[in-house]
Amino acid sequence: MQKYLKALENSYALVYNYFVLCKINAIFCLRKGLNMKSITLLLNTTQSVKTFVNIISQYDFDMDLRCGRYVVDAKSILGIFSLDLNRPVVLEIHSDNDCEELLNKISKYICQ
Repeated sequence: MQKYLKALENSYALVYNYFVLCKINAIFCLRKGLNMKSITLLLNTTQSVKTFVNIISQYDFDMDLRCGRYVVDAKSILGIFSLDLNRPVVLEIHSDNDCEELLNKISKYICQ
């Protein structure tokens, strides 16, 4: 039982540390002059997640998906499946250039 609790404690610590690093990254991007766009998406099927990851993997700038207090790398299919996909998620794009091409490609997943 102690090993289980220790493993659970370690996993919570890893999630918390990743969340803190994402916040630091957002602050750093703002100081560097990078723009951060937030778009609400609905990825409620396995096929939509697979297609979404294939689309955004073509771009070299950083992107995160946020669902509540959890933040994962948007290019990680396993990370996305760890989120609650019954609810909308927020895509945070960290880029210094315009990302209209990307937004056009993922427009079918954007919530109005």
